Amino acid sequence: MRLMRAGRAARDAAALVIVGIVLFATFEWFDFYETLGAFLTEHEFIQLDELLAALLIVGLLGFIFGYRRLRDLHDEVAHRSRAERDVSWIAAHDPLTRLPNRVGLKQEIERLRGSDKAGLPHMAMVIDVQGFRYINDIYGNETSDEILVNIADRLREVFVGCFLFRLGGDQFYAAQEGSQTKEWEKLARRAIKQISVPILVNERHYEVSAYVGMARYPDDAANIKYLLRCALSAVSSAKREHSSEPKW
Repeated sequence: MRLMRAGRAARDAAALVIVGIVLFATFEWFDFYETLGAFLTEHEFIQLDELLAALLIVGLLGFIFGYRRLRDLHDEVAHRSRAERDVSWIAAHDPLTRLPNRVGLKQEIERLRGSDKAGLPHMAMVIDVQGFRYINDIYGNETSDEILVNIADRLREVFVGCFLFRLGGDQFYAAQEGSQTKEWEKLARRAIKQISVPILVNERHYEVSAYVGMARYPDDAANIKYLLRCALSAVSSAKREHSSEPKW
């Protein structure tokens, strides 16, 4: 739609320029300016010069008015564009941790599937925080929200240069392009260690832990879309085994 409007505006501008050139050439061909000057000299009582001056002033004022209205329209369009971007951002992000949510994850998957990186190796990891629900039930939403924000900040420090999402509740999802399995396992262990450090909220320390499930594309999943399912399956396996080590 914007391209169509831009094309129409360009055509209108080109047409106006052509009309202006034609009118100017016509006036020059018929010596319009000299004829008009002579006519005004011979018929000064008609006061055409004052009338033309008034028309010129009115035209100038109309141009200024139109320019200001165009600026107002431009500002309104820019405001609406910002509002649309804000709405899109809100829809794709978790308001508490400000991490991309499941909608943002879906958008990222669609972007990757449509890019030339779709066939490259990818690593995925689900981090399932343990003990959070107990804190939420005992100490309330305000405390548990602070803990979630703290965990999200710690994970940001761990997964620098990676994709990081909040799946909802106490689950997070990290992904990275590449096939450095050993480095990915180090990041998983570092994430577990960071989450296990006591969290200070309102002068009280709270302790949580985490299970981690990992998956690789194309080794474990048929495509990038199914990486999350494989990582969720791995973290479920780790929870059944009560294993604090990253699970493939």
